[in-house]
Amino acid sequence: MTRASDNVSALTQQWHDLQAALAADLQAVAAEWDLSTAPLERVLAKPKRVASAIVSLVELGPRPIASRLDRDRDRDVAGAAGVA
Repeated sequence: MTRASDNVSALTQQWHDLQAALAADLQAVAAEWDLSTAPLERVLAKPKRVASAIVSLVELGPRPIASRLDRDRDRDVAGAAGVA
């Protein structure tokens, strides 16, 4: 039983040592990747042109519902008056 207890103690100590080494390694990696200390570089981004085709599609889009209703009403009125 003493031998098993010694093994458990040794393995527990080894586990704690590995945990400490892992924590130290993680801190070192985190310090290397710390973006708050990274130098910033200025980059000039030129604005892009807006495609005129998109604007044309918006202008040629479907007519609003109110315009279609007015057109239908005008056609119905003209048909009722006998005007073709």
